[in-house]
Amino acid sequence: MERTTLERISFKHLTGEVLKVLNLERGLSLTCKDLLLRPHKVLDTYLLKDRKHYTTPIQFSVLWVGIWAILLNVFVPFDKEGYQAGLIAGATDSKNLPDEEAQQISMLAMEYFHSYQNVINWMLIPLAALLTYLFYRRVKWHYPEHLVLNAYLIGMISFVSLFFLPLEYISRGVGLAVGMLISLIYGIWCYMDVFRQKNRAGLFRAILVSILYYSISFFIMSLIIAGIAGYIAEYGILENQ
Repeated sequence: MERTTLERISFKHLTGEVLKVLNLERGLSLTCKDLLLRPHKVLDTYLLKDRKHYTTPIQFSVLWVGIWAILLNVFVPFDKEGYQAGLIAGATDSKNLPDEEAQQISMLAMEYFHSYQNVINWMLIPLAALLTYLFYRRVKWHYPEHLVLNAYLIGMISFVSLFFLPLEYISRGVGLAVGMLISLIYGIWCYMDVFRQKNRAGLFRAILVSILYYSISFFIMSLIIAGIAGYIAEYGILENQ
């Protein structure tokens, strides 16, 4: 077949087509770079100047949360044996050790949670937005504008977390600890930078917001895990396992 003057199909071409479908062909790398180095610029531009300059917060957060969740489940699957060993080690004696069915229910609940934990983090964006709305009232942002900030924040945390996935593969505990620390530090710095409060008072406020967010999130996630376990126990999902 005689070739025309059309450019040959390449991986670069196919990647570009995918990005066009997702409307990410422009601004993604710039959004990542500026959110990492100067998040205030991204928020100032998107909220006040030009919304075509950067990837939208919903697209940005869904993209990186989704990629992180997929890679986590592919390369760092839930460690059933390690979790069961933890249950046994946590029991002070045989009387406190859950029976086999309870152990299986607990393990399944944690496995489901592991598979969708970053999706749950994404669903908690309204909580983070509510906290920044309450603690940064003087900025006079509307609540939806706080949603924009925290959607970008969870997206960026997911993006940065990709570089620490090898740690989770080596040691789940170490990976979680490092990931949590990086998320906490970046979140605190991001709030201080975006709200122009780079002083002791700003540091204290950002730390307080972050600690409240993680504390409430932990409580909500514990309820979710308990709810999953209750659903499994009630509807007999174990019979199909």
